[in-house]
Amino acid sequence: MEELENNSINGLIYYCKSMIEQIERLKKDSNYLTAIKTIAFVSMLLYYGEQHLDDIYLAFLKTNFVLCDTEISFLEKINEAIASCHSLKRKNLGEFFRHCPGTFYNVIAQKNLQTKKYKFQRTVYVLKTTPDEILLKSIIHQMNHVVNSIKKPILGNSYTESSRMGISLDSLNFRESEGLTVEETINELQLREMMTEVLKLSSYDIREQKINEVLRKCSSHESLFNNQTGNKKLDAIAKIVQPLYLDPNFKSLLIEKRLSGDLNAIQKEFDSKIYDDAYIYLLSFCELCNTSSVYEEDAKALVKSYLINSKKTI
Repeated sequence: MEELENNSINGLIYYCKSMIEQIERLKKDSNYLTAIKTIAFVSMLLYYGEQHLDDIYLAFLKTNFVLCDTEISFLEKINEAIASCHSLKRKNLGEFFRHCPGTFYNVIAQKNLQTKKYKFQRTVYVLKTTPDEILLKSIIHQMNHVVNSIKKPILGNSYTESSRMGISLDSLNFRESEGLTVEETINELQLREMMTEVLKLSSYDIREQKINEVLRKCSSHESLFNNQTGNKKLDAIAKIVQPLYLDPNFKSLLIEKRLSGDLNAIQKEFDSKIYDDAYIYLLSFCELCNTSSVYEEDAKALVKSYLINSKKTI
């Protein structure tokens, strides 16, 4: 049985590696990150299930990886990306920047005013001197944002449109965004679960040498699996959001609707247990938590109300 399970895991790794290599050939990419991208692919496939294989594949296919040899070149690339965005017209442009240790994720959505269609540019900048185990964690984090934005990347109506990253929205018409702090928190909570899948992989006899080396490095760094990000604001909000995230009914809905882009379904579920627009208030309170403890208590109260009322309807 143990050998059968070991063969099954190696088969899965080989299958995911072949897809990563296919993408690298299509895009004429370096194979420097093949092992790390393969482990990230496998961890997300184990987490989301094979029904979301296409979403994960498309996320890697539609994301460019730019390698930086030194920290100076890494910072230069980041500054160039930000400057390039700011030089473009704000209208019809949506942008997200996410910075993790050793990586920087930048996505731009720009509308062609003639065709009314959007062109997306998704880029992950990678600092090559970053230790493999840290780089793996950062790439899983960044690519999970992408996986949760592949479907319905643009949401809106005739009045306004927004670029979507998970549950967060960046307006293409106005200087405003919503839900970014909660999106980061949810992404971090999922990352912890995916890193647990990585830890499980390290217990097998993996035949791919480079992949096995990366997994061994992960298993020897238990700090990668702790519940702290090092970001005080994010860690504080994680404590607020986690009870909601761990509610079985809400969690299953959140995972599926965040993937599909049906954000209205998430709001409808949350509001139905409290009051209209309670979900929007929760997002806003979490954004403002670092400005006053009052907002933190308000956010906690909303989560508590949802959980209490949710039990009443069972």
